[in-house]
Amino acid sequence: MLSTFVFAACGDDEAKKPDPLEVTALTAEPASGQAPLEVTFTVEPTGGTEPYEAMWDLGVETDEEVTGLEATHTYYREGTYDVTVVVTDAEGFKQEETVELVVDPADPPTVNASASPEMGIAPLDTTFEVTAEGGSGEFEYEWQFGDGSFSNEKNPAHRYIIGGTYTAKVTVTDVLTEKETTQEVTVEVADDETPFVSATADPARGIAPLNVALDAQVFGGNEPLTYTWDFGDGSAEADGQSQSHEYTDPGSYKAVVTVEDADGDTARSEVTINVLDNAVPSVDIFAEPTSGIAPLTVQFDPQAQGGEAPLTFAWDFGNGDTADTRKPSYTFQDAGTHTVTVTATDANGDTATDTIDIEVTSDEIPTVTASATPTDGLAPIQVQFDATASGGNGTLTYQWSFGEGTTSDLEDPVHTYSAAGQYTATVTVRDENGDTATDTISIDVGDNLIPSANASATPATGRAPLPVDFFANATGGNGTLTYAWDFGDGNTSTDQNPSHTFNTPGTYNVSLIVTDGDGSTDGSTVTVEVLDDAQPTVSASATPDTGIAPINIQFDATVTAGDAPFTYSWDFGDSSATQTGPRPNHSYTSGGTYTATVTVTDADGDTTSDTVDVTIADDEVPAVSVTADQDTGTAPHTVNFTTSATGGNAPLSYTWYFGDGSAPGSGDTIAHTYQNAGVYEATVVVTDANGDTARDTVTINARANAPDLTIESFTAARTGNDVDFTIVLRNDGTAELVHPFDVRLYYDEAQAPTASTQSNRSERVYDVIPPGGTYTVTFTAFDRNIGSYDAYVFADPRQESADLDRSNNISGPETFIIDGLLISEVLYDTVSTDDPDQTFIELFGPAGKDLSGYELSAINGTDGTSYDTITLAQGTTIPANGYLVISSANHPEVDVVANANLQNGPDSLEVRDPQGGLVDALGYGDFAGAGLLANFFGEGSAARNPGPGVSLGRSTDQSDTDDNSVDFYSWAQPTPGAENNVTLSNNADTCADAYDLTGGGEGRFYVEGNLGTATNTYTTRSTSGTQGYCSATSNTFSGPDQIFAITVPTGETADVTFSLADNANVDVDAVITADPCTSLDTGMIGCNPVGTEYFTLTEGTYYLVVMEDGGNNLSSSNEPYSISLDVTFQ
Repeated sequence: MLSTFVFAACGDDEAKKPDPLEVTALTAEPASGQAPLEVTFTVEPTGGTEPYEAMWDLGVETDEEVTGLEATHTYYREGTYDVTVVVTDAEGFKQEETVELVVDPADPPTVNASASPEMGIAPLDTTFEVTAEGGSGEFEYEWQFGDGSFSNEKNPAHRYIIGGTYTAKVTVTDVLTEKETTQEVTVEVADDETPFVSATADPARGIAPLNVALDAQVFGGNEPLTYTWDFGDGSAEADGQSQSHEYTDPGSYKAVVTVEDADGDTARSEVTINVLDNAVPSVDIFAEPTSGIAPLTVQFDPQAQGGEAPLTFAWDFGNGDTADTRKPSYTFQDAGTHTVTVTATDANGDTATDTIDIEVTSDEIPTVTASATPTDGLAPIQVQFDATASGGNGTLTYQWSFGEGTTSDLEDPVHTYSAAGQYTATVTVRDENGDTATDTISIDVGDNLIPSANASATPATGRAPLPVDFFANATGGNGTLTYAWDFGDGNTSTDQNPSHTFNTPGTYNVSLIVTDGDGSTDGSTVTVEVLDDAQPTVSASATPDTGIAPINIQFDATVTAGDAPFTYSWDFGDSSATQTGPRPNHSYTSGGTYTATVTVTDADGDTTSDTVDVTIADDEVPAVSVTADQDTGTAPHTVNFTTSATGGNAPLSYTWYFGDGSAPGSGDTIAHTYQNAGVYEATVVVTDANGDTARDTVTINARANAPDLTIESFTAARTGNDVDFTIVLRNDGTAELVHPFDVRLYYDEAQAPTASTQSNRSERVYDVIPPGGTYTVTFTAFDRNIGSYDAYVFADPRQESADLDRSNNISGPETFIIDGLLISEVLYDTVSTDDPDQTFIELFGPAGKDLSGYELSAINGTDGTSYDTITLAQGTTIPANGYLVISSANHPEVDVVANANLQNGPDSLEVRDPQGGLVDALGYGDFAGAGLLANFFGEGSAARNPGPGVSLGRSTDQSDTDDNSVDFYSWAQPTPGAENNVTLSNNADTCADAYDLTGGGEGRFYVEGNLGTATNTYTTRSTSGTQGYCSATSNTFSGPDQIFAITVPTGETADVTFSLADNANVDVDAVITADPCTSLDTGMIGCNPVGTEYFTLTEGTYYLVVMEDGGNNLSSSNEPYSISLDVTFQ
């Protein structure tokens, strides 16, 4: 039994034992129901000493410990849960109770899915929406759109490229109950045809007023079509495929027709109308051709009207060449756009100019790739063909030949093969220059043929173990054939031609099933005969098998089974040469136990072995030892004696003398009862065959019936300046220890205490301790001063209980040392390559403390070995400010020059005193890997690995809870040689002055600040329960604030926990916000009036704003606060 007591005062020897702690009621309301089920658990303890603490195990994993006499939890998954509560009273006594909770399965969510629009022309953009109700209300969504695409958004948008009928499915899963519902939505998509339009004008040139007939020719599109004409002269638009329009004023006009089909696709074409004034000449260039591949010869013709004859013409071909003939022919050698200009001059010197662009391209050969979906299947099969072309000159045309006499001139046709066969579909693409490219694709169209299977095996017979190669010969069938072998011994294979080994004799009918691509099957079997391999067995014997050296032994080997003839090989176990034959003789010259081994080999190489042990004794004097199972007991006391004899020559005989006047006994084991209390000497005498003798004696204590209180162990363990003492009491007597008695602890005594010595702690023990039973008492000495102490413990100093032996009731001295020395701060990972001039180890302790001979040991977390040891030189002491820095000679704050470049975690650092006693330890990094926890030498749990350039250090007050994960924080700005604290520049009261708290890394961060010295800037925020709301009544702050920056690197997501302690109670708040930090409504993440909050941040820079959050300015000279921040990258 383990009981723990901590007393606030000494000398409480006569304390009354309280009523025992009991749990009188444990309820669950409700005790059963359907998930999600919110249950309130209530425990009612009585007895013991208040206040009570309760720790709950709710039967499920929870994010944090559940405590208190009442606990509420929501169960989302069905099952039977055992909910356990452990109640602890103020004295540390515990009582545990369990209640059963039955949770029925949750209903799947109710789902309603829709698509808008549900039909249309490809490409069709459809928005899907889904609503889900019921369950926990926290859902995940998975959409499958029916065309191979999927999405995990709740309301996704999707584009259907190809026409068809698509069934979209959405599966809604309740994250917490894991129940799901699937619903389908059908979308009808038609193929889309885009219209093409070409506009013509007759005439396209003439003298004003000019009446022009306009016409639009349309190809493709989805009926009906609408036409809109814009004549380019400011007149009203008109509709209809053809129009007649009069241009009254000279000028150049562009008549534009726009065509729109039924699904909104549009096409546009324009034609130029040149209306001339008869007073001056006009000229329009006609060229044939206007585009082509270099070298390109073009015939030019100027269409001239008006003006006074004769007309002359001046041509500029855009590349420096000119001509003065009326209708020149010119060859363009270079690719490009050439702007040709003609100037017509009449007899009066009036001129008219026109230009035309000639497009000259390089001769590019087109390429094309053919694809099809699907490429195989059973007739009739519909195949979607696609041609992907590039290169070439001008517009490309397509010609498909499907390999069975049909063709198509579409770019991406659909074709149906009605008959089985192997078809090669060919697509040919042609550009405007006549260059072509071709590609083919094979289409495999099959009939629904039944496969035919034939199985064979080589060899088909042989001895076990028998390896066999199997062969599957299959014909017919459609598509890919699959194979399923059953070897008849529980093993199978899907290979076409597998190999298999039969280990057990027998006849095996091996079956083969062949399945084609459409599920048709055929089977075949083959028989394999596996014969037994007769194995020999041998039995070895020796005559005689015991004796005294030297001795000659006759060995014999008897063989059964196997295949004759046999060979024999004997190893006699004494390093002598081996012998052959079934019955060899061998002499042993020295004593010992020898194992002779015979190995028999039959005609086909099978072997077998047997051994026989031969025991040879030297002529030696025997030796004997005796043990008693109960050397102490209450009279009448029965003892079982056992001997262990060595040497001598068998047989051995045993004679017993029990020391109590009774008759002697015999045998190597014997039981004897001592009737009267007393101390007796029991002796055994052993005699061998040669008359040599040996004897041994054991003392038997037959005691009267009484308890014997003994201090079994007494230990002292330091925790910072506290010391935990553990005393284990044991009843070594023969009767129960029933009377209450005191256990007294003495922190520091020069010698063993007496009953009159004043104790420091005392506990009264009421429990009954049975014979052989133990009882544990613990004490804690708090905040001991620095020094060395000799502690003692005294059990039953007033001799209140019966006790056979009181000499073992005092234990000590147990020496412990309060060192006052701590690991304060370490920096082991600097930016880029670790720099020994920046890394350091900082110790904290009393000024002037002598550290001569102290050792610092760095321990590798991978294998638990020490990779570096620093021994502090004679005369090393703690500096006046309490901080000792260990680093390289170039470090500006160094006190002790040594290699302080620790490895990145998981690793540990230990500090030990000159006697090897552990003073302090720090473990850091992730010890979660297999076996790593055994290499953790820190305290409690490991501290987190900080980022590069970030140190690990204690808080400002150097608190030490003996848990590294609690005591150490990450410090983005290390402070070697000084207390670990945040020093703010310019009061950090604006975004620009924000203190970089995390240095872009993860870890635990700590701030002790004071708004009483900050600047009275302001931060805007909302005034109601919306984003950014804290508790003030106006939307600005006249009081001060201080701002800290948190950076989440690119590609990372951070889980952030932060808590604020308003140490001055002046309504200090903290918020986390994104840019801009001066407007909390813009990027507010969360508000923490005073407590703990949890957030998830994506990559970017955020600001932790600490502010005086009151309707009125409460600013004073002292407004202290502290913040703990935990940042974990995911």
